[in-house]
Amino acid sequence: MALLVFGVGVALLTLARAVGNDPSWDWLSFWPLGELGEILVAAGLLGTWVDLLISRDRDRAMTENNRAVQLALMPDTVDTVLRAFAAKPNDMKRVATPEFLDQLATSALTLRLGDEQFAREIYEEVRDQAIRAPERWHNDRAPRGGGL
Repeated sequence: MALLVFGVGVALLTLARAVGNDPSWDWLSFWPLGELGEILVAAGLLGTWVDLLISRDRDRAMTENNRAVQLALMPDTVDTVLRAFAAKPNDMKRVATPEFLDQLATSALTLRLGDEQFAREIYEEVRDQAIRAPERWHNDRAPRGGGL
């Protein structure tokens, strides 16, 4: 709107100059076109400046509002992601690094046992044993209920 007012002001200033130079436009000399043009140009410039100031404050307020909303929704988002990972391990495979998985397992044990150092030691020991194991043992007993 401010740019439109500025443009109309410039047009009126141009028209006022044309009216002063051409006697065929004398019928418009009654109107104070130059003064109206100056007022509109000034109003357009002032409006643009005020809009810039207001938009900065509005952008800051919107950023703070978005940040507050994100912080308010963060627990629900984390809960949803963790539940999805727990229900579908293949989804976690796409985004998880080995370090992330180690930290996740350690954190889960820490919550369960209440001791971070102990949880880390247990997890690292079990992980290292599983990695070094030469083979995996399988149940060699026949299934119950009529097997061989």
